[in-house]
Amino acid sequence: MTATVRSDSFLTLHYRINALDGEEFLSTFDMSPATLQMGSGQLAENLESVLIGLPAIERGNPDFFPLLVGNYTLGGGGFVSRLMKEVRDKRGYAYSVYSYFSPLRQTGPFQIGLQTKRSQSNDAIKLTRDVLDGFLKEGPSADELAAAKANLTGSFPLRLDSNKKILDNVAVIGFYGLPLDWLDRYQEKVQAVTVDDVKQAFSRRVRPTDLITVTVAAD
Repeated sequence: MTATVRSDSFLTLHYRINALDGEEFLSTFDMSPATLQMGSGQLAENLESVLIGLPAIERGNPDFFPLLVGNYTLGGGGFVSRLMKEVRDKRGYAYSVYSYFSPLRQTGPFQIGLQTKRSQSNDAIKLTRDVLDGFLKEGPSADELAAAKANLTGSFPLRLDSNKKILDNVAVIGFYGLPLDWLDRYQEKVQAVTVDDVKQAFSRRVRPTDLITVTVAAD
């Protein structure tokens, strides 16, 4: 997967400026890095971090696999996800935007995250919520569902390609009390998910009225 670097792309880096006598004039190495806009040579305006989420699901819940498959289309599939296409590719509001479920022993979070310019933060948040609302109403298309299943099942062996990864997965099964055939049936469970399963699971676990939005920006 590749991405195009445009003349107005952003670059985040550390830098140091010294005076002619060698004395340090300005440095970012003891603070957060700066974001520069290519082409202009100017510091980009401060970026605002945005998190949108709510408590959603615990480990072992039957909704896990429909949520896993559906989230690939929403924001877990990188450049093929709806959030990435709408928020980054079409509008340029963020370099990266993602969503994920993190089931825990107790109820773990569903979260959407992105960084955007302060001046367009409200627009970016509104668009993100609109994409989520549309997904909650429509669910994935047949093609999106097939692509999600192909990726999740096709990449599954990579989760078990070393002794450490096998041990990590066995530890998760033991810690959370998952069925002993969890790994054996993982791909089967993914393949069994339907569009209706995704829509019903998301309607139960992601309630727009309960979502909390947190924004943080440095001065």
